[in-house]
Amino acid sequence: MGYNIHIFLKSEAKQLSSDILCLSSKYFAKWWHEPEKVFEFIDNAKKYCAKIIWLDDSDSTGVTHFELLPHIDLYLKKQLLKDKTLYAKPLYSDRISTEFYHREYKINDEMPYQSELLDMALSHKVRLSWNLGLGDYAGDRWPRHIRFVKRYLPPVYPQIFTAVNRARPIDVMSRGTRSYTRKTISYHR
Repeated sequence: MGYNIHIFLKSEAKQLSSDILCLSSKYFAKWWHEPEKVFEFIDNAKKYCAKIIWLDDSDSTGVTHFELLPHIDLYLKKQLLKDKTLYAKPLYSDRISTEFYHREYKINDEMPYQSELLDMALSHKVRLSWNLGLGDYAGDRWPRHIRFVKRYLPPVYPQIFTAVNRARPIDVMSRGTRSYTRKTISYHR
């Protein structure tokens, strides 16, 4: 399509010179104990990029980093609440489900998580993006070096398509774990 795409795993902001710089939230996960470093990196990168897009692939509709909105042009998340105004209100441990279990069943987390609330004046920057539904999770069992290389190859999906109205052999599919540090999540799982 004529796009010139480069993927960097580690770099200084000035080496990321581009029209559009997409930053993966997973890369910055270890930085959140000092969020000012993330802001500094982004503000420095702005000198070399026309637009900066934050790709938030954290779990659920909760766990957001809306404190980044003043620093970036677009915030893309794989799962969003339909009603964005809910992000402007505090939810117990950051999710509708955890709020429900806390309120209805008195389940308490040792350390309830609370993301930055959404400033509705910046809500236009928050948009829905890709989801893990197209991820190749069978690769999780592959050796690390193969997973690394495979990440940058086009995905290979089965050519067999099952029409929506046809019976399928598997009724429900779920990917997850049952052990969570937050009781409000592990309770219902």
